[in-house]
Amino acid sequence: MDRVEVKSRYGGSHLGHVFYNDPESPNGVRYCINSASLEFISYAELDSRGYGEWKKVLDLEKEK
Repeated sequence: MDRVEVKSRYGGSHLGHVFYNDPESPNGVRYCINSASLEFISYAELDSRGYGEWKKVLDLEKEK
């Protein structure tokens, strides 16, 4: 199975892989991102952490 490595934009560190044509995935794509490469930032902290611009995307998700 072919896979594509996912790296961070600025540091180039390994974050995980994307697998295309995965027969078990409903859309044929499987994302395997290492949990150690993620950090949870609460909605309330977005502005103070420099991610306030993402609130509009998250607000759209709330509406669904």
